[in-house]
Formats: sequence, C-alpha cells, structure tokens
Amino acid sequence: MSSKVRKVIKRAFWLTLVSLLIASGVIAYINRVEIQNRINAANYHPDEVMLNVIESISLTDKGDLLIRSTHPNITDGENFRNNCSKVDHSENGHILGCYLPDSHEIHLLLVTDERLKGIVEVTAAHEMLHAAWAQMPDNFRHRLSKRIKNYYDGIKDSNPVLAERMQVYEHLKQRDFVNELHSVLGTEVAELPDWLEEHYAQWLKNRKQVVELYENYRQIFVDLQNEADELQRQMKEQRADIEARSEAYKTAVADFNAAVVTFNTDVENGRYDNDRDTQRRIANDLTQQKTALEATGEAINSDIADYEEKRQRLLEISEISGELYRNLDSID
Repeated sequence: MSSKVRKVIKRAFWLTLVSLLIASGVIAYINRVEIQNRINAANYHPDEVMLNVIESISLTDKGDLLIRSTHPNITDGENFRNNCSKVDHSENGHILGCYLPDSHEIHLLLVTDERLKGIVEVTAAHEMLHAAWAQMPDNFRHRLSKRIKNYYDGIKDSNPVLAERMQVYEHLKQRDFVNELHSVLGTEVAELPDWLEEHYAQWLKNRKQVVELYENYRQIFVDLQNEADELQRQMKEQRADIEARSEAYKTAVADFNAAVVTFNTDVENGRYDNDRDTQRRIANDLTQQKTALEATGEAINSDIADYEEKRQRLLEISEISGELYRNLDSID
C-alpha cells in the first residue's frame, strides 16, 4: 500500500470519526433535552382550563411533552404582566403570551371573551414553538433560520397579510425576527411547503386545526374593519352628495319664496284682474314647485337620516373593536 493511499485512508478515517462524534454530540444533546423535558413534565399538573387548551391544539407526543415541560399557565392581566415583564413590549401589538427561555416557562393571558374563542389555544401553540426553537441545536437552528427567512422573503410580496403581520416584529434583531416568524408560520399560515409541514409535524399533529382557530378569531377583526372601511367610503360619497343637493335645495327654496312674494304682490296690485288664466297658471306652477321642493327636502332628510345611521354604526364598530382590543390588552 502506497503512502499516498494510506494518507487518503487516514484522512477518511478521521473525517468519519469527526462525523460520528458530531452526530453523537447532537444525539447526546437531544437526549439530554428530552430527559430534562420529561423531568419537568412529570412535575406539571395543569388545571382543567389549561388541560383543555393543551388537548385542543392536537399535539404530537413530542409536542405534548414539550409544552408540559414549560409548565404553561393562564393568568389575568396583572399577574400576566408580572410573569412576562421581561418581554420586549416595544412591538406594536398585543402581548398574549410569552416564553421565557431562561426558566423554560410559558405564560398565557386569560381571554374569556367568547368572540375571541381560540386565541389562547393559538397563543399556546405559538409559544410552544418558541420553546422548540430554543431547544434546537445551534447548527440546525442556524440552517433553519436561513431557509425560513429565504422562504419568507420569497412570498411576502404576494402575501400582504403575512407581511403586515410580521411588521409587528420589524424592530427585532434578525435572529429574533426569524424566531417569531417560525412561530407565526406554524400557527397562522394555512399553506406551507412540504419541508415546513414536515418540520412542524414534529410537534403539531393537526397544524391546520390551529390555523383554523387563528383564522376564526382574526376574521372577526377583518369583518369589522371591512365594514368600517365600506361605511366610511359610502359616507364620504353620501356627504358630498347631500351637501351639493342641500345647497341646490336652499337656492331653489330661496328662488321659490321670491317667486311667491312677487306673485302675491302682483295679485295684490291687480296685475291679473283682467287675466285670470295667467294667474291660475302661475299659481299652479308655484304649487307644483312647492310639491317638488317638499319631495326634494324629504329625500335629502331621508339621506341625512341614513347617513346618521351609518355614523352610529361606525361608532358602534369602533366601540366593539375597542372592547375586543381592551380584552387583549395586558400591557397598559
């Protein structure tokens, strides 16, 4: 055997050894994480509310173990604020949950409004994916970050809803942005490429069920906003029309009143004493003008009343939206 061949074999041996050591290290890391998760989960005893949340998001065994290992709890505004006080609150959005990597804990905001049914469940899944992200080996997470970011950059222009959703996190460093993107894609986007579906299937048995919960409560806000936008559009057009017609109506009424005064003066001065036919014709014309003006006035008043109904509905929508957002407000 030549020295050159021996060198090649030796190099191949060391490369194989290094690969085995890396693989063994990854396996050891994964096993260590899973062992710790099992220890944490064994000491967790969720109440009925939290248990229902966990069961409703259809987790795999791995996902169920992971979320239980974080000892998730649901608390009201004050307690939630205390639990999530270290979360970056500079983002332009509502903090509904937090994952604390240092203590490996998930905290969820209590939301009882039936109109927002499903929001706690989706938030739980979102935070669970943060925990999954934190427990990934660094090299795997680094590769996944690049792939997810490239995927997002390729679809954001054709998916304005997702792009607008991610604007909430634009102030974050890229590593934290991708962390949030990983949780958002997994819980809020229905159609994903196969490689991402396979990735999330590690923790979510029925990911689209979670997305459906998200879309159900999101649609409430979308419908309210769409109705408000349409009302504002109609009111803008209606107001311009009413104002134009009202000005024309005022002018027509003024002209009519002047014509009536002139006619009455002419009658009193005897102008039509010898021409009763003209007097009757002018009187009939004035009567018809009066009827037409009254109809015009009634139509304008009817449109004004309709405009006022729209304005009241717009105020009602604003009140409903405000109430819903207040129910999500844990940071004030």
